[in-house]
Amino acid sequence: MATTPSITELMCQMQQNLDSINYHLARIEDTKAHDDEIERLEVERQKRADALSLQIAQDFKELENKKRELGRPAEEKRRKEAVERADRRKREERELMLQRRKEDAEIVARRMREDAVRKARMEHEDEELEIKALEEEEQIKTLLAGEEERGKREAAEKENSLYEDFEAKMIHLEDEMEKKVVESTKILAELDKKRKVCLPLISPPDTIEVTLYNRLSAHKSILP
Repeated sequence: MATTPSITELMCQMQQNLDSINYHLARIEDTKAHDDEIERLEVERQKRADALSLQIAQDFKELENKKRELGRPAEEKRRKEAVERADRRKREERELMLQRRKEDAEIVARRMREDAVRKARMEHEDEELEIKALEEEEQIKTLLAGEEERGKREAAEKENSLYEDFEAKMIHLEDEMEKKVVESTKILAELDKKRKVCLPLISPPDTIEVTLYNRLSAHKSILP
């Protein structure tokens, strides 16, 4: 025949039950650590996003400076070559004018043919130099466009990676909190059943029992 537990044993079991219930209630109600961690992650994510934005702006600024630096020598080269060609042509024309004064009609005719050839040669030379300059400019534009596109793509990838990383961390924290609430709720429900078994054996219920019942009533999902 089973031995009936004494009042002292029942009171001890009741106190243990109350302590366990209080512990798990406190565990459910205290979300400060979880909230603080979420806030810390949001602040850190914003700081890193701001730093990334500054770095991206600096990279594009350096790229713009590079564009200007690469374009300056080509422009200076074309200007210098144009001045040299103009000076050379003036010298040639002056020399030719002096020579023509000393030459007879046959020589003048020959010189006129030479002038036509020289003019055609200069025009061809100008065309080749212009084509070469345009090709160099196009190559520079293509190079810089590729670097700019790559910079934009890398910046977008870094920014997406940053937000995805923090989003995963926050989702993980939310899952842990939900799991903790579910576990504690299940344990509280079991402890509440044990409490109700012991409660009829102790009369009248003390102040601790009334206060505990009020706290449990605040969590309707726990009480049957």
